[in-house]
Amino acid sequence: MPDREEALGMAPRRNFPVEWDALASDDSSEQGGSSGDESRDDAQRREPRRTRRPRNEAEAAAMAQKEQAHQHRVALNTATIEHRLEMINHRRQNDLPLPLNDPWLDEHWDVLLLEFCPNGDLHHLIYRLYVMGDTIPNRVLWAFWLCMVRACIAMAYPPRKFHPRRREPPRYDDNNNAVTSNNLDGKVVGSDLFEEIPGQRRRHAWKNQVHFDIDPRNILVGDLDLYAVDNEHKIVPRLKLADFGLAEEMKEGKRNQYYTKMRTMGKYGYLSPEQFGEEWDHIQTDDPDPRYPNMYRSNGPEICEEKVAGNYGAHTNVWQIAIVAWQLMTKLKAPVPPPPQQRREGLPDNYCAEILTKPEYECFDRDFRLMIAQCMAHAPDQRPNLRTLLQQAKSGVKKVFANESDAYVREWVQLYIYDPTTWEDLPDEV
Repeated sequence: MPDREEALGMAPRRNFPVEWDALASDDSSEQGGSSGDESRDDAQRREPRRTRRPRNEAEAAAMAQKEQAHQHRVALNTATIEHRLEMINHRRQNDLPLPLNDPWLDEHWDVLLLEFCPNGDLHHLIYRLYVMGDTIPNRVLWAFWLCMVRACIAMAYPPRKFHPRRREPPRYDDNNNAVTSNNLDGKVVGSDLFEEIPGQRRRHAWKNQVHFDIDPRNILVGDLDLYAVDNEHKIVPRLKLADFGLAEEMKEGKRNQYYTKMRTMGKYGYLSPEQFGEEWDHIQTDDPDPRYPNMYRSNGPEICEEKVAGNYGAHTNVWQIAIVAWQLMTKLKAPVPPPPQQRREGLPDNYCAEILTKPEYECFDRDFRLMIAQCMAHAPDQRPNLRTLLQQAKSGVKKVFANESDAYVREWVQLYIYDPTTWEDLPDEV
């Protein structure tokens, strides 16, 4: 019979001597010693363990002094902030400029730098399409979808933590244009790391971050990658996901109130089945509240084991980007409440209305519409995972569609995204 190491395909270990320390007399694992059945009076007592540091007779007074100093700092900082707010409000009310040589700013850099996206958001794009009576090309639709999928991947696998080339310095040419590098180790454009699914060995460290507020107003339109070698954004601009004010990194095994408080996070029309599903009304509990026998306790453990109710995760982000894609095709507001759809073509129970049944939406790629219907499934485990969505999106952007040449897509992007026409020139929203 082979050795255990050989059976496992491992190199056999060398024999080496080990000197074990003698077991203590009160160790219950020692043969012939204490049996563990003796009473406390018969067992040998251990010496009292010393504390981590010697006790200080003046410790109480020192702690009180430390607390007093902390409260003084808090009061001083509060007074400083209130004074500065009064000064800022006074200058704004009197149209006075803020001081540029303020010494307070030398020590307090409370500044948040955000990328400027001059091309608006998807809400304005959808409105313009609605007013003009036009539709979005399939090539633009697939390109936008790839960006939204990458945004979901970024929340699960942040590139600054998972991208294999995250430690490389950014690359620019002599004209300060971002250099694109796309190989098996990941795509990089200047200092931007493109989102990818990491290798299997690193997926265990993923972050279960949920945005909770993905809608067309929070998806901004960026610029083109004119020097990209893979043409991913050479014609269609990038999208940027914004407004992470409601984002949460979800934890497992929490009390019921942890999941209940997130039921209303987000905008109506974009809430997921994990928030509005009828499963919330049928949560079984073994320890109901005597005052409300049909309700679960707020500090109970039931919701963390549910398959739908409170099961927030990456699939929740997928649900919301699917609604945005649905709006790009239909140019309609997100329905409240979402209408359940009958099962068709092997699809699970979903809320994807109209785009599979009405003839006016047959101009869109059927594979895309079926994928959106899957992403709007009621059960989270029946929605495609991020790996599948990324593969489908990368294949979709390579498709060729009739009457959608490069020139046509460039003209469409120029008209609906880059055209300088102001929104005041358009009719009022219906």
